[in-house]
Amino acid sequence: MCIYTHTHTHTCSNSNTNIRGSRRETRKRMVSGRCGSCWIILAMVLVLSAAGAGGATAEKGVTYDGRSLIIDGQRKLLFSGSIHYPRSTPEMWPSLIKKTKEGGIEVIDTYVFWNLHEPKLGQYDFNGRNDLVKFIKEIRSQGLYVCLRIGPFIEAEWNYGGLPFWLRDVPGMVYRTDNEPFKFHMRRFTSKIVNLLKLEGLYASQGGPIILSQIENEYGNVQAAFREKGASYVKWAAKMAVGLQTGVPWIMCKQPDAPDPVINTCNGMRCGETFPGPNSPNKPKMWTEDWTSFFQVYGAPPYIRSAEDIAYHAALFVAKNGSFINYYMYHGGTNFGRTSSSYFITGYYDQAPLDEYGLLRQPKYGHLKELHAAIKSTANPLLHGKQTILSLGPMQQAYVFEDARSGCVAFLVNNDGRKVIQIQFRNNAYSLRPKSIGILQNCKTLIYETAKVNVPKNMRVTTPVHTFNVPDKWEVFRETIPTFSGTSLRANTLLEHTKLTKDKTDYLWYTLRFKRDSTCMKPSLFIESSGHVVHVFVNNALAGSGHGSRDIRAVKLQVPVGLINGQNNISILSGMVGLPDSGAYMESKSYGLTKAQISCDGTKTIDLSRSQWGYSVGLLGEKVRLHQWRNLKRVKWSNNNAGLIKNHPLAWYKTMFDAPSGDGPVGLNMESMGKGEMWVNGESIGRYWVSFLTPSGHPSQSIYHIPRAFLKPSGNFLVVLEEEGGDPLGISLNTISVVGLPRLPKWGHLKNLHKAIMLSENMLIGGEHRNFSLGPSLEADVYTSSSGSCAAFLSNSDDKNDKTAVFQNMTYHLPAWSVSILPDCKNEVFNTAKVTAKSSKVEMLPEDLKSSSGLKWQVFSEKPGIWGEADFVKNELVDHINTTKDTTDYLWYTTSITISANEGFLKKQTLPVLFIESKGHTLHIFINKEYIGTATGNGTHVPFKLKKSVPLKAGENNIDLLSMTVGLSNAGSFYEWVPAGLTSVSIKGLNNGTLNLTHTKWTYKLGVEGEHLSLFKPGNSGAVKWTVTTKPPKKQPLTWYKVVIDPPSGSEPVGLDMISMGKGMAWLNGEEIGRYWPRIARKNAPNDECVKECDYRGKFMPDKCNTGCGEPSQRWYHVPRSWFKSSGNELVIFEEKGGYPTKIKLSRRKVTEV
Repeated sequence: MCIYTHTHTHTCSNSNTNIRGSRRETRKRMVSGRCGSCWIILAMVLVLSAAGAGGATAEKGVTYDGRSLIIDGQRKLLFSGSIHYPRSTPEMWPSLIKKTKEGGIEVIDTYVFWNLHEPKLGQYDFNGRNDLVKFIKEIRSQGLYVCLRIGPFIEAEWNYGGLPFWLRDVPGMVYRTDNEPFKFHMRRFTSKIVNLLKLEGLYASQGGPIILSQIENEYGNVQAAFREKGASYVKWAAKMAVGLQTGVPWIMCKQPDAPDPVINTCNGMRCGETFPGPNSPNKPKMWTEDWTSFFQVYGAPPYIRSAEDIAYHAALFVAKNGSFINYYMYHGGTNFGRTSSSYFITGYYDQAPLDEYGLLRQPKYGHLKELHAAIKSTANPLLHGKQTILSLGPMQQAYVFEDARSGCVAFLVNNDGRKVIQIQFRNNAYSLRPKSIGILQNCKTLIYETAKVNVPKNMRVTTPVHTFNVPDKWEVFRETIPTFSGTSLRANTLLEHTKLTKDKTDYLWYTLRFKRDSTCMKPSLFIESSGHVVHVFVNNALAGSGHGSRDIRAVKLQVPVGLINGQNNISILSGMVGLPDSGAYMESKSYGLTKAQISCDGTKTIDLSRSQWGYSVGLLGEKVRLHQWRNLKRVKWSNNNAGLIKNHPLAWYKTMFDAPSGDGPVGLNMESMGKGEMWVNGESIGRYWVSFLTPSGHPSQSIYHIPRAFLKPSGNFLVVLEEEGGDPLGISLNTISVVGLPRLPKWGHLKNLHKAIMLSENMLIGGEHRNFSLGPSLEADVYTSSSGSCAAFLSNSDDKNDKTAVFQNMTYHLPAWSVSILPDCKNEVFNTAKVTAKSSKVEMLPEDLKSSSGLKWQVFSEKPGIWGEADFVKNELVDHINTTKDTTDYLWYTTSITISANEGFLKKQTLPVLFIESKGHTLHIFINKEYIGTATGNGTHVPFKLKKSVPLKAGENNIDLLSMTVGLSNAGSFYEWVPAGLTSVSIKGLNNGTLNLTHTKWTYKLGVEGEHLSLFKPGNSGAVKWTVTTKPPKKQPLTWYKVVIDPPSGSEPVGLDMISMGKGMAWLNGEEIGRYWPRIARKNAPNDECVKECDYRGKFMPDKCNTGCGEPSQRWYHVPRSWFKSSGNELVIFEEKGGYPTKIKLSRRKVTEV
């Protein structure tokens, strides 16, 4: 064991590395000045206590050895998730952490953001989204650990990699190398953070949640550029960090030469394949960044990493002795303001298990949750067992962990990406999908397969709730284009962009005066820039724009310019979209214009680079802080009457809006705009750049998150800075939600309809309407405005024939019985009969009821008729509803008759006939306590009649009739007077003809006994005698069944399959699932045919077509997943008629897109 002291000298034996911080300091003081034998005894005690714990010290705190981290003496196999506190709001933190914990995550990983916390030298900010201590305390309150990646260089697709820009102005500064100025400030800030957290008692050595800290970040990517100073810097950084005595281990990611005791870790997507492991056998194998997706830049589509791929490589890492996996990101969040790095979009890692808004992204979230549960259930053999690796084929292996005390777990790996493979392992056969890992609990039971996804995919929905399409609601301020004469800073060269802006703004104006002579024909301006964006203005008019990309760093732009003879003002706006987040020698990188030339008809070139340039930092609207309410009057705003709303570059727009109802996420759809920045109530929600399209022709990001914490119920203030020119009337406010199982194509087709109508909303509300014929069965409804805008709806009312319509000299194909929508009176964006939305296939995947403790049924059968004391007796048939007062579905009508032995039917062996008329919904008949049959209504108020032969005997006969309602009326005139229940009862076939029982003596009882005793409540035996059996009775009426079950696998919606039962009610854990009645089949009208699909065309009639004939009206009954516990779920069923309870199943509802 290597026991490290606070001075980093060590004595080696055979187990774990112990980092004790302040406790070690106390221990040293206790033994200092005493005899050396005391130190030897203390060391022996530590060694023996570690050996007694199987290599893990029993002391409190965090240590490690070559297998895992050890927390409070216990080995830990940990799953972690990255959530960056400034990329969400404090109001969002509790929910994000809660969902992360529910996903099986035990550690929250976050960077520390130096440039947020120290924006100016010596001035610190730990407020609002920057409140690191509050974030960590919230994690602690929910029982999770923290991995704190201090850096303080962090990369993270964050502006300047988290370094404050003022560092660049420190004399002699070179970032991230053996440079004294950098090391001074790095040590100073790191110490500041560590001391702040120590003061709050947040390190595990103090009883807090922080179990790991990170120094530097992926330095191995740039170390070679600094040569020998890189290696010395790594050693210095490690020594400096350990010297801060946090009492928890330090890590360095992607740093193979991380000095002891710092642990080197892996970042990437395939660390199970690419990571050779830590650089010492005494260090655990850790994965600090398992990328759940990848960053996205403007002009690029999102990177989609499948749930299966993430699960495969995570399982492989664990199989290869990995004991710590952090998902980067688990929730990405939002790059508010100007915090994103170069060209990165505002939404961050939106494809993570929790998306930008904190909504679950399925199946990724659920599939990984199941992986975590499977692995955690086998943690003992993984952490304590001996690993054995077996070859099971050319591309198949088994990783087995086993010992006598901990048990056994096996990871069966099929690395073949194309074939399903049958694997033989320990005399059992297993089928593994391509590129999949199966986890065998007890080395026998397959509990998880990485390529088998049980979780249904969900879909994120953006719903427009407000469109900012009323011109009078907007005001606009147009930036003044600066000229050379208005500048105070001038130079005879092109100055570097960030040297002037100091990263306080994205923008820098380069201005000059150019005098054209008559010999310069067809002039054009050529610009080269190492910045990101340039906009060229000549004499206050936009001449052209250009931009680079993450892949094409240099901007080259050549535009014709309309120069006048004499003096011309040339103003070039250089723009940045964030500073770089990585690379060597970042402090020496330069941006902005590098070349400017005038070309005269291609024959003469005039170099402007050495001309006298005037400079202006930032935009006027930024300088006066127009995004803040208190500064609005510092400029003159214009309304739409000035004709300044649409398509003007460098324009500021403002308007007001109310917050949508509810508490779900909200976003702005900016598709109608170009490029710029947005503020809500003074808070920047980030840059937007919807004009930079992906190769498929779509914006990289259209919807921009407005946290609910930024909003007031009403009177919210929206400010938009537009660089290029756009249409603010097309901006919309949207609510964001996810739907689990949309019914496709219906859901998608209606969504497209709503979108098409919203495009026409302004015309529909404020336009002038005209209707006219386009021919037989063809009509046009047209809406126009005085400004010339137009929207049209073209309809074909022929329910059999397609038609071609001619409208405004253009032809349109209109299928039978359809409407086309033309938001601009030209382009058809939707037709009601042309379904382009995806379809879906729904499957119900059945699973038998099962229980980890063995399936045992409890059965209680009620006796027909009066149970307990009768409620009342009357010589008439009473109304069901007036009697029960809707407190129960059930009402017993009971009577008895005496049959003489001389009755003819007894001798002829024929049966008399029971006639019943009822206005109830259904009725069960019992004669002499035997079930005889059931009669039902047809869903209308018309009484139903029963004619049934009944086996009467000589002597007294008991007649017990159970009347039931299946819900009460919910509509219709005077529906409060709608009756229910028996109206007449008689028996025919007796010697005296007909025996009318309608006005005989009837005894009444409300409800059934089990209902009265609340037998459906968990753990309530109801003081009745239950029969315990593995084979419950079948086809037995009035029977209560109780069984304890485990939840079904997966996380899809669940339905209780009751096709084997008759009629009754069901409960799970005391929650009422509802009535079931699967045997009532739909009946088509006598003259109608039953069809598989309906023809929707033509006039609608409720009984126009019949589908599902012969099928139950409902077979599956929804059981919400939230009602299930992990085990010990009590399912209770009351069966009225009789069924087959052993055939009841739980079915998972799976929907796949087609």
